[in-house]
Amino acid sequence: MHKRKIVLIAAYDVSLHTSEGYIAVSLLARIDPEIKVILLTRMNNVSELCDNFEFRASCPNVKLIGYDLPKWLTCWKKGARGYRLYAYLWQISWPFTLKLKRRLIKRLSVVHTLNFHNDSIPNMGWILGKPTVWGPINHNEATVTWRMKNWPIKMRINNTLKAVIRRLAWRLDPLLKLSILKTDVVLSAGNWVDQRLGLRDRVNVQRKSQLGFDVSMLPLRRSASSTALSLVIGGRLDWIKGIDLALHALALLPHNVTLTIIGDGPCKSFLIERARKLRILERVKFLSAVSREQLLQHYADHDIFLFPSAETGGLAWVEALAVGLPIVGFEGHTELADISTHLPGIKLAKDLGAFEENVKELAKTIQIIASESYDPVILSTAAQDHYGWEIFASDIQDVYRNITNRKTHSGDGI
Repeated sequence: MHKRKIVLIAAYDVSLHTSEGYIAVSLLARIDPEIKVILLTRMNNVSELCDNFEFRASCPNVKLIGYDLPKWLTCWKKGARGYRLYAYLWQISWPFTLKLKRRLIKRLSVVHTLNFHNDSIPNMGWILGKPTVWGPINHNEATVTWRMKNWPIKMRINNTLKAVIRRLAWRLDPLLKLSILKTDVVLSAGNWVDQRLGLRDRVNVQRKSQLGFDVSMLPLRRSASSTALSLVIGGRLDWIKGIDLALHALALLPHNVTLTIIGDGPCKSFLIERARKLRILERVKFLSAVSREQLLQHYADHDIFLFPSAETGGLAWVEALAVGLPIVGFEGHTELADISTHLPGIKLAKDLGAFEENVKELAKTIQIIASESYDPVILSTAAQDHYGWEIFASDIQDVYRNITNRKTHSGDGI
């Protein structure tokens, strides 16, 4: 009789209110119920998940273990301050603490460090002596200067300093280099990650994006308007999203073009004021953040989704494409640019290296895609065939199965 397999998944952020947590929960809910999952995360996440009926109902095979650094070691952390150092110490220390639980470690089949959104924090899960998976690894590129034209000076300085620290980590952190050597399967989101970490030509690297969507939540999209053009942007209103670019582009487009911006965040007041200064406020609708179901319905009521963001990932454009909207973004080392030649309905504006020129390029690209005809069903089907949480979970479980089979040579895989 086959023993029930146990997978340990270590994930720093499984909050129910962040994109990282949404991705992690979407995976957990779709892992084969015959597999027992032990989720190791921060204590506050454990409390939130235990109190959430929907999580407990969708993940009955998941056992929660909380881990935090000792308070005497983290007196310097206050809220978001010190987050990156805390995350680093958390990721490199949890395996040493868990290693003391010998009976548990002996029963594990796979150890998976679900560490996306940061390619400068090591995976130390291999210390437990079990088959290990790390990733999907991803993170934003350093923001180029022209994109920061409207950013507050403090934001520019912080962005630059973080980029420098990450470059130093890629080159100098011995734990990061050891992680690459010791991990059985490294899941890399794109060639930009391969280049940063020196993953090219390594046999333990596989390509896997962390992006996906819930097919069951997709609404039916209405037919595009013949008299007006409605653009939409959705997500947290952070500076990296490049929404100021969209506003400047809108000012160059005909008056029958409108833009809906859905979400809240630190730059919302700036965006409202910028729309007023550009004299387009009557053409811009600002909506507060809504549930994911409501957000997708809003997408379905528009014609084109704008993604001027500098993010390498970004769930928003994947969900909009799945609804059936064509997407406009920028060239660059991003998931959107990488997949644009493989999926229909994606147009990229050229990066000419200057704010004003790129605004004109964005407006031009919007007009080009608006002049073309796209079948929403074709766009949605293509997105579903490539993304979708069921596909994501299936691919991850294939990785578990393959590495356990290779390690044991017994055929008794997951």
